[in-house]
Amino acid sequence: MIFDVTPSSEKTFDRPVFMSFDFGQHIVRLLSGNADLNTAPKKIFTHFISKGNITLRCIDEECPICTNNKKLMSERPNDFSRISGFIPRSERHYVNALDRTLVKTCPECGTETKRDTLGKFPPICKKCEKFINDVIESPSNVVKVLNLSKTNAEIINSYNSSVVDNDGNPLGVLNFDIGFLVIKAGDKKNINPVPQVDRKDKIEVPDELLHNLDSCVITLNAEEIIGVQSGVSLRDIFLARREEVPMATEESSQEVKQQVADKIKNLFGD
Repeated sequence: MIFDVTPSSEKTFDRPVFMSFDFGQHIVRLLSGNADLNTAPKKIFTHFISKGNITLRCIDEECPICTNNKKLMSERPNDFSRISGFIPRSERHYVNALDRTLVKTCPECGTETKRDTLGKFPPICKKCEKFINDVIESPSNVVKVLNLSKTNAEIINSYNSSVVDNDGNPLGVLNFDIGFLVIKAGDKKNINPVPQVDRKDKIEVPDELLHNLDSCVITLNAEEIIGVQSGVSLRDIFLARREEVPMATEESSQEVKQQVADKIKNLFGD
């Protein structure tokens, strides 16, 4: 036998499960993770591309978005943020957490449904629209990635020392649950973390259930970022990176790679 085609029990790809902050309350336990395994809380600077609804990692000095932002700030110091080409650099904080919210899990598609802002479960699954009235609610107990703003990260940090036991000793923010109350504020969501000091039971989550936070944000090189801004799809970019494309001939793979290369080349004007 030339090729090993037996199924592998080794985990080769981790697709992070992100916490969906729908309107209502979410109860989680933050997890410390392991820095050596890239599962510890991580600060990542990002850019949000509204065209395509894509979040990309900022690649610092090489970032073409930041380069263009600096140019706009120099040319229009008083109103640069209003220019359509200006894309802010956001400080985001990613952390593994055990979702302990009560949910109804759809028996048809496996989608979790949580209580709404009125504290009630919707009658149907939000994904497949199957009736879930008779489904028994239970804690999610799924490890998910939380994507938090700098403001919420700072608030949670303050709880690490301000939330204390009866003797005045800090409990530590990893030793009690955090409730995230999500409400509508105009056309945006307001996400407020609130300590749940009555929920401080001890929990243990194996390392293998935690997500690699270093890979939870899409990372492209400078040319690929410019390509995305010009309309090149992420799918085409990832296809162009690969030697072989499933369900496609070698010729079609090379064609896709050439198309992406041509689009990016045209952006640089050479």
